[in-house]
Amino acid sequence: MTSDDLRTSLRQPYARQTWTTLLRRVFGKHVRLESQPRSVSTGDDEAVRSIAQIGNVTLDDGRNLAVIEVEVSDSIMLLRNRVSLRNKVARFIDEDRAHGVLAVFSSSRPEYRFSFTARETVFDEQAGIVEKETATKRFTYVLGPGETCTTAAQRFEQLSTKRDSLNLGDVVEAFSVEKLNKEFFSSYREHYLRFCNHLLGDEARAQTYRIFGIRQVSIAAEQARLEKPVRDFVKRLLGRIVFLHFIQKKGWMGCPADSDCWSGGDPDFLRNYFHASTDKAAFHSGRLLPLFYEALNTPGRPQDVYAHTGTRIPYLNGGLFEAVIPGEREIDFPSDYFEALLDFFAQYNFTIDENDPDEHEVGIDPEMLGHIFENLLEDNKDKGAYYTPKAIVLISSGNNNRSAVTNNQV
Repeated sequence: MTSDDLRTSLRQPYARQTWTTLLRRVFGKHVRLESQPRSVSTGDDEAVRSIAQIGNVTLDDGRNLAVIEVEVSDSIMLLRNRVSLRNKVARFIDEDRAHGVLAVFSSSRPEYRFSFTARETVFDEQAGIVEKETATKRFTYVLGPGETCTTAAQRFEQLSTKRDSLNLGDVVEAFSVEKLNKEFFSSYREHYLRFCNHLLGDEARAQTYRIFGIRQVSIAAEQARLEKPVRDFVKRLLGRIVFLHFIQKKGWMGCPADSDCWSGGDPDFLRNYFHASTDKAAFHSGRLLPLFYEALNTPGRPQDVYAHTGTRIPYLNGGLFEAVIPGEREIDFPSDYFEALLDFFAQYNFTIDENDPDEHEVGIDPEMLGHIFENLLEDNKDKGAYYTPKAIVLISSGNNNRSAVTNNQV
């Protein structure tokens, strides 16, 4: 089952038959599904309509994973409430019969949540890998219509390639957030260098030097130092685009013009905005900069409507979208640069949840912005300029707060 096939399945509303078919294709011989799912008491939990164990995954290292299906009431927001959802299935881990849980949470809403929960393993210098009674680690995705599901599909595909010999470590590795973050940053850096190399390449260098006021010198190290404002410009540009992926995830980009609340926006606003451009070679100067400066940095627009789209775009104060480079409207990039960048971002789930210490949303969370800038800031750290992780408080706060970063270097 290819990643594209898995993605198609994962983007459908939850259905048990579709889910069990996917599990068979991913886990192969290791999964045993019950012909009659075993119902489990929900106790006095009014938030849960039903809990059923629909199968079991037996791994080659002797570990067992219970396959659980939970239907929650519509009052539970599956996009959030990760800790409370974890607690509803963690009790199935008893160290003897089940070392972990593969759980799916659904309601009458179109989206659903998949979570993998297992006891944490630790390395003991004398005993090696041992089980330790600690808080459960949980890896989780939001799936269904409106979600990209690309990362989840890739992770399930990775597991399926190992289904002939599969152990608990393989499952943990497949859903590792740390590995995902490293992969993301590695590819992000490639895109960053591509944009930099265009501006500093033979064809564009003279114009770039003129716009940024850079003089030509004979010493390579000194020339590289003088070119730093160009690299900072690209960091800011790509950082703004990353930031807007979190904002569009909130549903704030492209809200209906007649709406009086910040909801119902386009979750794929930037890619659709790019594809709607009639001159993609001038996407930066003709579409992105107006979006930054005439919408995101302009307060007081009637109903916050942005003229280019006829939809609502929020004003985000704090300086992130202020113009800083005179002459930047002369700067453009080959259209395939933005197309490749936006397609790259579309492969990831930009989660807006904050991470509990024992929780890992399998996607790119706001803290990734901190990792990006800490790794690309060059000599700024020596001058006391740091990017503080988790500083983008608006992403995890209520819809009435649309303030951008105020004190961090971007």
